[in-house]
Amino acid sequence: QVSATFEEILARPDTPSDFRVAAVEALGHSSEDAVPFLLAVASGDASADVRAAAAWASGVNAGGKRIGPRLAELAEREPEADVRRRLYEALLPQTEIPIERLLPTIGSEHDVAARVAGFNAVGGAVGRDRSTPVAALFDADIVPELERIATSENSLNVRMRAVFALRRAGTPAAQDALTTIATTARPPVAVAARHGLRVRD
Repeated sequence: QVSATFEEILARPDTPSDFRVAAVEALGHSSEDAVPFLLAVASGDASADVRAAAAWASGVNAGGKRIGPRLAELAEREPEADVRRRLYEALLPQTEIPIERLLPTIGSEHDVAARVAGFNAVGGAVGRDRSTPVAALFDADIVPELERIATSENSLNVRMRAVFALRRAGTPAAQDALTTIATTARPPVAVAARHGLRVRD
């Protein structure tokens, strides 16, 4: 359990924001008992930076692998794109990703970094079960967009994450997109795409 003193320090209005962010991130490597506290911070803290840090920490904490539905709920009502991005990233190691529920939220993202983070969560879910109906939607709608993003003038981080979403899904359409990216994108994006290609029968 997170100590009362720690909670008090985080709650004090005179505690510097960068200290609060660092403190919350540190809980990502602490006891599993910190997860409920982190989710509460991600849900209700007044600072978007602190909420984003708590979202990230809840996902990397060893006890935070079974909180997919709660993370989805937070993403649905979070007003800040960067916090939603971190919530989508926290979904990646989850044992359960309620991706069908999240598709409308991800599809309405206008911030490209948040949108690609959401696509990574979708790709991860598809990669675990390619028979899901979401796989067809991923191939038809998301794969072409990820290919465009990976070969565009977006930041290197966003382009690389677009490739990772395709690699996570691993569907035939995703593999075709990776083949195209490997021959048309600039390095290191092209290299990352090549590393995601599988030998086909």
